[in-house]
Amino acid sequence: MKKSKLYLIIGSIVGLLILSYISIRKWIRSIEYGIASGVKINDFRFQNIFTFKLTLPMYFYNPTPFNLVLGNLDLDLYFDNIKMSKIILERSFKLKSKSRSNLPFEVTIKGQDIINYLAEKGEQVSDPDWLKKTRVRIEGTVDVDLGVLKIRKIPINFSDSLKYYVG
Repeated sequence: MKKSKLYLIIGSIVGLLILSYISIRKWIRSIEYGIASGVKINDFRFQNIFTFKLTLPMYFYNPTPFNLVLGNLDLDLYFDNIKMSKIILERSFKLKSKSRSNLPFEVTIKGQDIINYLAEKGEQVSDPDWLKKTRVRIEGTVDVDLGVLKIRKIPINFSDSLKYYVG
């Protein structure tokens, strides 16, 4: 009799832990993200080849009542479905409960990728508004740490026109 009560208690605890994990995982997936205003070109250099450096200010909003730690951010940056760069953030950053945090990324894009993109779109590098005509897509994953609970590879998928963000 005592063993069956012990098994019932252990089974109930395990069941509650599994349900809690599933519930919290779903809640954590509700983190909001996007591009904050102020995308700007930092450097546009011609040397042997040219490079293009861009500040991409992303924001993350935590709607949960828990402080979260985001880490291992692994994103791909696309201009109109053409992959331009990879954004990797190996360090972690704290996202306070019910708050929004901006996280600017410095993105370097190879000149040849820009030329290929612009040629495909029929734009010129000299056109100052080409960036405003561009649709950006960011996709990838982020890990979320909530104390003892770690959730790996939460998907991030964002798409919008850069014209709203270029400062």
